[in-house]
Amino acid sequence: MPSGGFGAEVDAIRSRLGDFPVVLAGMVGSARGWVNVPYLSAPAGIDDLAANLHWVEAGKTAIVPGLADVAGDVMRGEEVQLLGAVAAGLAPSDSLLCQPGTHCKWAHMKDGKIATFSTAMTGELFSLLRDHSLLADFLTGDVRDGVAFRDGVAAGLRGSLATLLFRVRAAALLGGRSVEDSAAYASGVLIGHDVGGARIAPGAK
Repeated sequence: MPSGGFGAEVDAIRSRLGDFPVVLAGMVGSARGWVNVPYLSAPAGIDDLAANLHWVEAGKTAIVPGLADVAGDVMRGEEVQLLGAVAAGLAPSDSLLCQPGTHCKWAHMKDGKIATFSTAMTGELFSLLRDHSLLADFLTGDVRDGVAFRDGVAAGLRGSLATLLFRVRAAALLGGRSVEDSAAYASGVLIGHDVGGARIAPGAK
């Protein structure tokens, strides 16, 4: 986004939809965005976010602060989705919520607030392995729900991630698994390891 681009985009939105207040969330509030808005410490709820909005234009344009976890984790944007899901009745106020993706978020919700959370670079790791690692030539197949993927999930839940990933290549070389199934298996390993690591009590280190 060029200098001044964020303000221009907001103006363009208003020109199309009307002169309404605009509330922004996500990386727009980071050092790489419009304004670097300080993180709010968890636990936090919707009221806490609302009380700590950063107003770029008083009464017109605001940015939601991201959240920081005491264990040393951060999020920007996901807090709005997580708290919005609870407020809309789509998720229980006391629950463990997961947002899969490039950087998978696990959030422990308590009394409708985000109590603690953790992030796993699951999707990004798979992309790096597929494009820039020793495994790249073996991860050319489609990732789909099948035997190979589910075997990977089961292995990832209980095994050493680094060892299991190396064995993706070894299995293909030794004929234990086809190259076509290797990507699905590797994806399953990463997701299984992610899910297994999320099985912690709120506040656990």
